[in-house]
Amino acid sequence: MNRKIREQLQKNAKGRLVIPLIVFIIGCIITISATSGVYHFMVSARRTRAQALADSHVQWFHQVIQKRIDLSDTLSALIYQADGDIEAVAPTIEKIYQFDGDMVSSFQLAPDGKVSYIYPEKGNEAGYIDLLKEPDRKVESLYAKNSKHTIVVGPLELRQGGEAIIIRNPVYDVDESGSENFWGFTIVIANMDTVFKEANLDNIVHEGYEYRLIKRNDVIGDIMIVAQSSDWDNSNAESSSFSIPGYTMTMYLEPIGGWSHSWGYVVVAIMLSGFTVLTTLLARVLLTTMSMNRVLTEVSVTDSLTGIRNRFSLRHDFDDYRGQNVVVMMLDIDDFKQYNDNYGHEIGDTVLQLVAERLSADFMGDKIYRYGGDEFLVISTVGPAVFAERVEALRQDVRNITLEGALRRVTISVGFVYGNCRENEDLRNMLKEADAQLYVSKNEGKDRISGKAFRKEG
Repeated sequence: MNRKIREQLQKNAKGRLVIPLIVFIIGCIITISATSGVYHFMVSARRTRAQALADSHVQWFHQVIQKRIDLSDTLSALIYQADGDIEAVAPTIEKIYQFDGDMVSSFQLAPDGKVSYIYPEKGNEAGYIDLLKEPDRKVESLYAKNSKHTIVVGPLELRQGGEAIIIRNPVYDVDESGSENFWGFTIVIANMDTVFKEANLDNIVHEGYEYRLIKRNDVIGDIMIVAQSSDWDNSNAESSSFSIPGYTMTMYLEPIGGWSHSWGYVVVAIMLSGFTVLTTLLARVLLTTMSMNRVLTEVSVTDSLTGIRNRFSLRHDFDDYRGQNVVVMMLDIDDFKQYNDNYGHEIGDTVLQLVAERLSADFMGDKIYRYGGDEFLVISTVGPAVFAERVEALRQDVRNITLEGALRRVTISVGFVYGNCRENEDLRNMLKEADAQLYVSKNEGKDRISGKAFRKEG
């Protein structure tokens, strides 16, 4: 029995390997696809957040600069109302500084481009220059004068020390003829440290991002870095821009360490790989269990010597015959005991195997059982005439069996009954009557057939 099980399991081994392999391959494909999907999703999510953060900080930085521009507009309005009289507006400027001094380093007035008023003056004395003649101030100052646009300059090093952003606002008055005449500049100088602190740029790093703020001069086209977290490559960064007079400011943001934090999709890959391996092993176990169950079921209903159904399997087949016309045939090998006694059990086993082979060949399509010892059972759904032909062919085939070392000719005795099997009890009764007909054949001299029609009692 154990050998039979091993043989059947070995026969099914290929199927038990192929399906888990397919499961493993599909699992690998799913793992790769899912990991790739998670990777792109995580990168997309980071980019969306970085873009939102860049937009937020750019808007905030723009507001910080705009506050200083608004102050320069206020100074320009004061000068215009005072017809350019600096002494008349100086007290007001000093009061503005008292309220908004935390936003600026100093206020300056430059009639005809020459700085002649600075408040507070202390520490800013080096700011008294001619903006239209100074080489490093001339180009931008002329642009502001000629375009009549406020410009934002910097960050740059001041002569009086420190780094600042400078807002220069050109002021024009109107004479009696209605012509506009250049009066000069109102200037707001804002300390860079104060601007950056107010713009909260350091918070970007605390949130895990590199940043770079770049200013492009729309007048001369040069580009300068206003502020950055470190010297990093911003070619793959998200960006957001805003414009101020004469300049375009752009903020670049990228997560520290890049967009793809490997731990996220590595964890996903490990989890999915583990799931794939587990699923593959589970498929292997399930298929092995199913194969084992099939083999055990097959072995439990199969006669190990002859390979045909055994008596135990008959109880599972009863329902197959309900409502059908059947022929139930019982047969046994005449004087079978003598084969075992005279020639040995090996010859006896060979006789049983050969008779089973002939039965399977002559009654192909019908169910054949080893009923016990040398007794066999055939249940056929063919008509009596066809059945009779098959029985005669079987008897002849059995007689033609030759056994090495055995002089006896193999013969069989047959008993059968035919009729309609309406319910399982009918089949049980037909088995009994077929067995009775078998004994009739044996009592009449063996090597013969005896049969009858089934008549249900009552």
